[in-house]
Amino acid sequence: MSESSSVSSLTSACTGESEAKREQILKGAYNVFAEHGYEGASMSAIAREAGVSKGTLYNYFTNKADLFGAFVEKCCRENRRGGGAGGGAAGGAGRPRRGRAAARGR
Repeated sequence: MSESSSVSSLTSACTGESEAKREQILKGAYNVFAEHGYEGASMSAIAREAGVSKGTLYNYFTNKADLFGAFVEKCCRENRRGGGAGGGAAGGAGRPRRGRAAARGR
């Protein structure tokens, strides 16, 4: 089983069907992971940032590792297309950087 099929098999077990809602969650995850890192991020914080309930979040992703895997996969796809990790993947171009990225001057 390849990495992409193993990630797909994890997400296919969830019942979330709206691609727009999934993207909304990934954008919230981007903000939380960028500011707090993986260890400092919580599903509650991601749900809050994405503007969804935790129940909705768990309809799309089984756990934080599953969500992070989908986030990284999306960033990699966007980077291959030349979109950059923050611009097209989940963050949004022109958004002010917060947390560690801002401290590093990025």
